[in-house]
Amino acid sequence: QTGTIPEKTPLIALVGNPNVGKSSVFNLLTGLHQHTGNWSGKTVSNTLGSMTVRNTDFLIADLPGTYSLSPESAEEAQARSFIAFSDPDLIVYVCSATALERNLFLFYALTAYAKPMILCVNMTDEAETRGEKIDYAALEKALGVRVCPFCAKKKQGLSELKDRIYETFEQPLLPPPSPHFGEKEEEIIAELCTSLPSPSECKSVPPRVVAVNAIMGNADFVTEWFDCTSPPFDSPSDILSKAADLLSRHGTDKETFSAAVSAHTVDFCKDIVRRCVKKGKPQNSRADRILTGKVFSFPVMLLLL
Repeated sequence: QTGTIPEKTPLIALVGNPNVGKSSVFNLLTGLHQHTGNWSGKTVSNTLGSMTVRNTDFLIADLPGTYSLSPESAEEAQARSFIAFSDPDLIVYVCSATALERNLFLFYALTAYAKPMILCVNMTDEAETRGEKIDYAALEKALGVRVCPFCAKKKQGLSELKDRIYETFEQPLLPPPSPHFGEKEEEIIAELCTSLPSPSECKSVPPRVVAVNAIMGNADFVTEWFDCTSPPFDSPSDILSKAADLLSRHGTDKETFSAAVSAHTVDFCKDIVRRCVKKGKPQNSRADRILTGKVFSFPVMLLLL
């Protein structure tokens, strides 16, 4: 469904990496039938659907799958622009229980936008088959967000996710803690933030988000932000130049800054998984046990040969 979003209708952004079952979650929430696929960039435009929970209507936007908020494709740029400039009321971040560490990388970047978030951990059945046990209570505490186990294939966790979404608007959540990096990086960010206007002037985009994007040299984001506010600069290039001057005065550059941010994020994701996920013995299927057992394995091998 497309069109103008009605005023006062809560807007939810469904965000996640490609191939985590995000569109399947969207279909279950809205009752629509968007095609699902196992290839990168399948969802190339925002798809809108509606959902009613306890007589309350919600609009859900299924954003293109993205790995980063520093986009390298049109789909990733579209997802980032929606998150930053469409001002969603809630972000539901869909991740795979089998790739939690990798999926948390984008989650950590999203926390900088200071939006209430819910973490939907999909594919729980596959994680269990692999012998991975996630402590969801510990994960909630570590991330500072509500966590919903989910299995789109078996439609498990659907009512719980809808309840969590409704409760978020009935009793508003605080945004999760924003990321903080090394001492030098934080000093550069803080100094640039003093030159930026308050977030209320540009659909609640926090100055920290603008500062980090400018320091990393994300010109497209800075230009888009510049067009919707009135910063004390003549042009987007002035902001980028100021960021470059700050990096130079601190004896670094945008590549080194970006590498430090990435390293900190990786450490954060590894620490969360170390504390909240226990790896056990994989559950072999019945077919595996038969075909690799002592009795049938050699006859089957000879038959195949």
